[in-house]
Amino acid sequence: MTIRSADWYENSQFFSMDYIRVDTAFDAQKPKRTELECDGIESLLDKKSKLKILDCPCGFGRHSIELAKRGHDVTGIDLDPYFLSIAKKAAQRCRIPASFMRADMRYLQVRGEFDAVINMFWSFGFFKTDAENEQVIRNFYDVLKTNGTFILHTDAVIENFDMRYRSNPDIKIGKKFIDGQFYPEATLRREEEYDSATRSIYGTWQIIEKDGTAGRKRHYRARVYSCEEFKDLYKRAGFKAVHLIGDWKEPFQPHVHEDLIVVGKK
Repeated sequence: MTIRSADWYENSQFFSMDYIRVDTAFDAQKPKRTELECDGIESLLDKKSKLKILDCPCGFGRHSIELAKRGHDVTGIDLDPYFLSIAKKAAQRCRIPASFMRADMRYLQVRGEFDAVINMFWSFGFFKTDAENEQVIRNFYDVLKTNGTFILHTDAVIENFDMRYRSNPDIKIGKKFIDGQFYPEATLRREEEYDSATRSIYGTWQIIEKDGTAGRKRHYRARVYSCEEFKDLYKRAGFKAVHLIGDWKEPFQPHVHEDLIVVGKK
């Protein structure tokens, strides 16, 4: 597995400690969301057996660790060394045998090794070109065993984003200890713009501290794929069956479900 030079996601330092503070803020909106998401993952797999699962990208390990707690053999892969260090420490504290390694999902070399691959919390579509994003899907197909399952979890914004520009409601960020450091209450401010020419969302996240101090604006770009585009990507990669699930429960419906889960069977 090879590390290549990164683009905006490294240079803008979007995936920083600010990102972890922001990500954990969603816990207040959806209590026990990691457990609920892992329940959803298991509901789409053979949860009665121990499975070999690739979590890519794994970030700071919240899904990897929860799935390992449930008895699965989990490998977490991410490009960010700091996130991986946090994941490893958390696994050690919990005495969980999840393994973590640094790699770029565009250049995976493993073949036919995993029962399932999970790509969670809108972690797809962030590379510079459609070709790179498509290569990721092909790589996930290749790392699966025959009859293996690929689960991509994303925001249903791909079907529901019908405004060119929006300023989202502020999100409160609670007090948090992360990696041994205390972070006070704050507010997340988000702005997004959709560019129909590139079919991409360009956005910013900014943390406003309780005293009004504004942190650095963190920029991101995400190519948004329609349901039909996802189906096409999966089929071109070789998946023999593709299903669209809404909120982990039922067939996906635009403007009804917040989460889209795209499930492919090898």
